[in-house]
Amino acid sequence: MVADCFVKGAVPESINQTLISLIPKIPNPTNMSHFRPISLCNTTYKILSKILVQRIRPFLPDLVSPNQVAFVPGRQIHDNIIVAQEVLHKFKTVKGKKGFIAWKINLAKAYDRLQWGFIKKVLEEVGFEENLKNLIMSCISNVQYRVILNGELSESFKPSSGIRQGDPLSPYIFVLCMEKLSHIINQKRLEGEWKTVSVSKGGPEISHLFFADDLILFGQATVQQSNTMRECLDTFCDLSGQQVSFPKSRIFCSSNISSKNARILADICGSPIATNLGNYLGVPLIHGRITKNTYKEILEKSQKRLASWKSSTLSFAGRCTLIKSVASALPIYAMQTIKLPSEVCANLDKLNRNFLWGNSDDKKKPHLVNWEMVCMPKKKGGIGIKKMKTMNKALLAKAGWRLAQKENGLWAHMLQDKYLKGGYNIADYVRTSNCSSTWRGIIAGADILLKGLSWRVGDGRTIGFWTDVWVPEVGRLLRFAISPLISDQSSEKVSDYLLPNTWNVEKLASVLPQHVVFRILSIHAGSPSSGCDKVIWGLTKSGGFTVKSAYEEHSKDENVPSWEWNCMWHLKIPPRVLHFLWILLHGKLLTNIQRAIRGLTLETICTRCKEDSEDIEHVFRGCVVSRNIWEDICKGSTRNDLFMEDWKVWLYQNLCCSKMILGKYPNYLLFATALWIGGWLIMLKIKKIERKMCFVVWNPPPQDWVKLNVDGSKIPASDSIAAGGVLRDHKKKWLGGFAINKGRGSVLEAELWGIFEGLKIAWKAGYKKMLVESDSQSAVLLLNEKTSLNYPLFSIIQACKALMNKDWSCYIVHTYRESNKAADGLARFGHTLDFGITCFENPPSQISDALVNDALGIPTARLVSSSIFSS
Repeated sequence: MVADCFVKGAVPESINQTLISLIPKIPNPTNMSHFRPISLCNTTYKILSKILVQRIRPFLPDLVSPNQVAFVPGRQIHDNIIVAQEVLHKFKTVKGKKGFIAWKINLAKAYDRLQWGFIKKVLEEVGFEENLKNLIMSCISNVQYRVILNGELSESFKPSSGIRQGDPLSPYIFVLCMEKLSHIINQKRLEGEWKTVSVSKGGPEISHLFFADDLILFGQATVQQSNTMRECLDTFCDLSGQQVSFPKSRIFCSSNISSKNARILADICGSPIATNLGNYLGVPLIHGRITKNTYKEILEKSQKRLASWKSSTLSFAGRCTLIKSVASALPIYAMQTIKLPSEVCANLDKLNRNFLWGNSDDKKKPHLVNWEMVCMPKKKGGIGIKKMKTMNKALLAKAGWRLAQKENGLWAHMLQDKYLKGGYNIADYVRTSNCSSTWRGIIAGADILLKGLSWRVGDGRTIGFWTDVWVPEVGRLLRFAISPLISDQSSEKVSDYLLPNTWNVEKLASVLPQHVVFRILSIHAGSPSSGCDKVIWGLTKSGGFTVKSAYEEHSKDENVPSWEWNCMWHLKIPPRVLHFLWILLHGKLLTNIQRAIRGLTLETICTRCKEDSEDIEHVFRGCVVSRNIWEDICKGSTRNDLFMEDWKVWLYQNLCCSKMILGKYPNYLLFATALWIGGWLIMLKIKKIERKMCFVVWNPPPQDWVKLNVDGSKIPASDSIAAGGVLRDHKKKWLGGFAINKGRGSVLEAELWGIFEGLKIAWKAGYKKMLVESDSQSAVLLLNEKTSLNYPLFSIIQACKALMNKDWSCYIVHTYRESNKAADGLARFGHTLDFGITCFENPPSQISDALVNDALGIPTARLVSSSIFSS
């Protein structure tokens, strides 16, 4: 049915019937304007609509101006927030006679008023193919509505304009239509009638910012400019059917514009003058000094949300989960573009802290574990709740990371021109007094950012050999220099130590110790496929920035062992018991000794045995009552008799029998405990992967093909890596082999170097049909899929792909290590060889047994997942 729609270029009414649900905008709606109509499209239509969206989305960056960031791939809502904050900072600091005006516009019922004729004209101007254009128009116009009122459906009716809220296609159509207003404004700007705002000399000229129907227009504060703004809006509204809600829109002028002139401009525009534009895209626009009142809304929302939950009815584990999933998430949106005042962060932490330990207005409870420890990552002894100030810095570091990645958005160009003098390196920036609050926030996150920034070597022309971080696990090379650097050396680049397609080993050895040289030699660089140098994030395996890694880098405590906590958090037990263990391992269980330390009691004697002071060890082992329990519950024969009986018999006996068993504990109590344990065992039971025995054998390639088996090897103690490979034909005949010693690195690097060198040998030998086998699934996936530019091993991966894409048939597949023993033997042998590659015309004795077994087809047993057989 969906395929027919694409063939015919039309949507039948049967799949375009839509229900409208009215969603209240405010708590107690009183009229229809207080409701938002949401369209409930059927599943078949949504499939069609989403296919259209997937076809349109890739073209939006080229079709939509950089001023619009909604629903455009590669652009984010925070981009326009940053630009708006920078422009308003210009408004605050501008001097002289030339002032500026900002007009925040409210469109009334923007989706509902969009005229179908206008949409069709926009699609024609965009250049959509006729069939696609007709299909989109059919989706929009060939629709029937029914409204859900009090659980009942109204009569169906057909609209004459508008697009649906709830249709996946609607936002993209709306963005394309709003682009018409962008074109009108840009035309006026080119004609010189629209005077723009620039926050720095030579920086981007800002005339407007769009996020779907959230509009802000900027220009010089003149009568002519105000008339031009109004003219552009009126023209667009006449074409599209849109209507500006002038009373709800706001005019804001820069600080050097008198109130009299501001009123004149506001009268021309038709909207009231304002001293504060309020929120833009959910974030307060900064017009002056930031105080805790600027972000009081965030505090109020968090307080309201926490107050709506009854902490006394939730377990400690439940409260912890709610804080992490909801309460801590509320401020994150605002934190991505601004540094919140310390007092606001402290108050947010206080709200979370009090809720975690069960505090209420009328009752305070002891906070057993220090808040600093609570906010540590789980593997470092905390429970993973985020400390707001640190989280704020980690989120701001993300904005700095995007700048370092040389993003091409309007916001990035503005910040680069104003603060970085056209560059990208935040480390070179020296703060001046003329900084916006947004830039101060990005600088606040720079200390975290600079800890994680690293380089992936390409041509080496950008990277400072001594001063930048570019060698994995080594850091800056300056501290490893054999002798003090002379003045010329300190400015050397990595390219100064490169030869065509390789490293200058002699030059490296003259300035660095051997173990560092060996680590450098495992880095692929200097070839055309390596591309340019690239800034990457050194704290993740993928090379991409994550807020989690940035937060953990700032919170790490090397003195806290992680393996103990990792073991605890991986226990398959109920969360409330797990969190109890966490308190227990911190030694903070509220025993009488702990209560006395906190001033809650004067008596430290155990209330059960009345003999010794009550500490944790006494509670669980030393107390007479505890010892009796252990003795009772550890009677093996009685316990076995209890749990090994038939289920129905055991259940009947426990329900009917009231005799005392297991010492002095009543049967009903033990029965309830057994049920509780049984229930949790069922819930937490891990389904074991069923494995079956199979026999693995090396298979020769098809006729006229050559098979290359490769493997990598690493010695953990020394980080030494090596690789090996074997070439054989369809007759199982030895064609050649090699082993390479690549110094120090990771096992994945060894695998990729083995593939790279093997492909080079095969290409040089003139083979035209190559099948490569590796027992590294990671290497096979990386070579068969698209690789991110940030991936640390991008250079060697691209070098392998360049060889695979030459004029031959070349494929790489995964094989089990049991059928890769010959290559494995050569890889191990490589550790004993000198650095570099050694080729073998004849098979070395180290792998003779493996080659014989492969030739004879002798299988090796291996346990594999049973799902392989079922598939």
